[in-house]
Amino acid sequence: MYHTEYGEFDGDSWELFSQKCLKIRYWDDGYQPIEAHFGGDLGIEGYTRSGIVFQCYCPDENYDPDPLYEHQRDKITADLKKLITYKEQLIKYLGGIKIKKWIFLTPRYIKKDILLHCNKKRDEYRSKKLVHLDEEFDVLIQDIDFFAEEMRVVLEMTKKRISIEGEDINDQKVHDWSQSNNSGV
Repeated sequence: MYHTEYGEFDGDSWELFSQKCLKIRYWDDGYQPIEAHFGGDLGIEGYTRSGIVFQCYCPDENYDPDPLYEHQRDKITADLKKLITYKEQLIKYLGGIKIKKWIFLTPRYIKKDILLHCNKKRDEYRSKKLVHLDEEFDVLIQDIDFFAEEMRVVLEMTKKRISIEGEDINDQKVHDWSQSNNSGV
């Protein structure tokens, strides 16, 4: 588990939290999640109609700065490769939308060197001139504070559950209802 000032996360809970925040923030931009349960997520968790795509990553534990950097760097590198591996599927799912920003969402990053890695990857992928990437393609990293406005809503939302309780229905109640509603026919 990864500990933050807002609670503990693992990979699944971080993705669920991020998805809820993204749906709130990018509602007007047509945010579309991509479910990973069947066949993988194609290297992105979701996208907007304006060409912003998101990938989530939560470390397994609160690593020291160097190992955290290495895990994040390696995950960014591996997931960006999926833009090539799944190019044809991404083109179909995005429906002509060019990817302008690829945003790596993680609870925290410590070393500023990760920004240099993002810039290096941005330049590398721009130079590939991939048909589904915008010419101004960018690679960014954001931490939990990226969701400062949405976090309050999501954390409150997760405390409350909607509960709808129905009446037990038996054959006699169905018969009685049927008789009372068909008496005038």
